[in-house]
Amino acid sequence: MTTPFTQSQSPLDGVENSLSNLRDHELLKTIPPETVLTVSWQPTTSDTPVTTTAEVTDTDSPSPLVTLAPESDDTVLHATCPDDDSLYIKPATKTQAIDGGEIRDVTVQSVPVKPLYITEDGVNTPDPLVGKTGYLDIESDAGNAHQKITDPGLEEYDQRLLIPFLMPGTDSHELDGRELSVWLLSDRRRWYRIVDDRNHSLDSYPLVDRPAYSAAELEENPYYDRLEISWEVVQQLKRRVQDDPQFDDESEDRIVKRFMNMESDLRGVQLRVDCPNPRSKQYVNPTLYRKPDWETYDEALSMIETRLTAVADAHRNATTDTRQLTQVRRRINDLETAIEDLQEYITAPTGKPTDTP
Repeated sequence: MTTPFTQSQSPLDGVENSLSNLRDHELLKTIPPETVLTVSWQPTTSDTPVTTTAEVTDTDSPSPLVTLAPESDDTVLHATCPDDDSLYIKPATKTQAIDGGEIRDVTVQSVPVKPLYITEDGVNTPDPLVGKTGYLDIESDAGNAHQKITDPGLEEYDQRLLIPFLMPGTDSHELDGRELSVWLLSDRRRWYRIVDDRNHSLDSYPLVDRPAYSAAELEENPYYDRLEISWEVVQQLKRRVQDDPQFDDESEDRIVKRFMNMESDLRGVQLRVDCPNPRSKQYVNPTLYRKPDWETYDEALSMIETRLTAVADAHRNATTDTRQLTQVRRRINDLETAIEDLQEYITAPTGKPTDTP
């Protein structure tokens, strides 16, 4: 679940100073390759400290925290933390004539800022992040967000990387040049600048995993009507349950929470098949919001399940993207399980909603 957003400055404003204020041990576990550092250490055989400026070339070695290539010569250094919070510099090979020692200070001179591309296919996840799981922390000039990423991890095209820019009040057609930092807590922090390569036609909507339908095709969209009506039925069911005297407070709370989970899962399906956001003013179709034809709770839940099955079938026929098919099917499975769970509470004993004045 995404946590609330907070306003922030660009994550690149003063980033070097901010990182330099971290403990050296924490810093070297956080920075990515191509970061430029100034490192000072106390050699074991000299009273004179040594200072060098170097670029991080490797963060994947099992023993060193980082591997450094100094600007002044061809010597390669390892920054290690063998058994405690103390950091040490040592040469990469025994033949190098460098006197290693305990690190006294690390200062960040510059961090790499990589492009994050938005194309007509969606938000192109940078290679180092594809498939990664963990607690995702995103900072941007639009705000900050946190979200847990579970298996199968970040996808090749994944708009979760731009969560702060998807909130109301942010124009998602004006993202080119915006900056963000992305940090999976099991990985290293990375900084990006958005490169928006979409065509920005008026008939397309932004940040989808596949090209959008045109306005002329929208009415025949195989997903839109079905998911919008399902969303509307969930809203009506929630209101009806809250007004139905056959449910005590505890039962009502339990059922309403399940409807809220269903709303979240419906939104997840919409993000993965070409559908506008529910109730989007730009795409409102007034004919969708007539009262759906149902009389009992059981009929309403069956209506939602039937439409979800049709969405899954239509999506399978429209794309061969195995990853997307898996994600849509998983979301719909979650919704169908939620419907089965709700039926136990709502449809017994009569399944007949009670009209209230």
